[in-house]
Amino acid sequence: MSKSAVQAVKPAVDADLIKDQFTAMISHELRTPLCAAKEAVELLSEGIAGAVSPEQTPFLDVASRNIDRLGQIIDNVLDFGVLQRGQLAIAPEALALGPFLESFVAEQGPVATKAGLRLEFEEKAGAPLVSVDRARLRQVLLNLLDNAIRYTSEGEITIELAAEQDDARITIIDTGCGISDDLLEEVFEPFFQVSVGTGRRVGGCGIGLALCKGLVELHRGKIWAQSQLGRGTSLHILLPGADKASLGSRP
Repeated sequence: MSKSAVQAVKPAVDADLIKDQFTAMISHELRTPLCAAKEAVELLSEGIAGAVSPEQTPFLDVASRNIDRLGQIIDNVLDFGVLQRGQLAIAPEALALGPFLESFVAEQGPVATKAGLRLEFEEKAGAPLVSVDRARLRQVLLNLLDNAIRYTSEGEITIELAAEQDDARITIIDTGCGISDDLLEEVFEPFFQVSVGTGRRVGGCGIGLALCKGLVELHRGKIWAQSQLGRGTSLHILLPGADKASLGSRP
C-alpha cells in the first residue's frame, strides 16, 4: 500500500476534542492535590496538629482563600469550555431573590472583611420571582464578587436588588479603581484583564466575566457594566421575572 493510501484512511484528528480532554485531565490532576491541601489547612486551622497562634492564623486564612480561588478557577475553565460548545445545561426553578441574596451576603461577608472591605445588601421592594438555576446564579455572583474584591483596595461592595418593570435587577457596586469607557464592552471577552495603576494587573485568568455573561444569557438575561475611573464599577444583571421567563427552548 502506498504512503498516500495510508494517509487517506488515517482518521481525522478532532482538535477541539483533544483540547477538551486535555483540559479535563489537567483539571482532574489539579483537583487531587488541591483537595489534599484544603483538608490539611482546615486540620491545621482547627488545631488538630497543635495549637495555632494568633500570628499563624492570618497565614492559614490566606492559604485557605487561595485554595478556594484556585478551585473556582478550575471550575470556570471547565464550565466555559462546555458553555462554548453549547452543552451547558441549567435546571431553573422559581426563586425569591431577596432571601437568596441575603444568605449569599451573610456567607461571603467574612471573605470581604478579610480583604478589608464591607459587604452589604440592599433590597428595594417589588422584585419579582425569577426562574433560575440557583447553583449557576451563585456561581455568577461568586465570580462577580471575587472580581470586585480584587479591584477594590478599600471601601465597600454593595449587592443591590431592585425591580425593573417585570424583571429583577441585581447590581454589584464596588468602590474600586474603575474602568475606562472604552473598555466596558471588552471586559466580558475571554481572557481580557483590566490593568491597575501603571499597567499592573491583578490575578485571574480572564474567564470569569465571560463565563458570567454566558450563564446570564443562558437564562435569557442581560449583563452589563457601568464605571468611572477612580470611582468604582457597577455590574448589572437583569433577569426576566418567572411569569415571562421562557427557558424551555432557545433560538
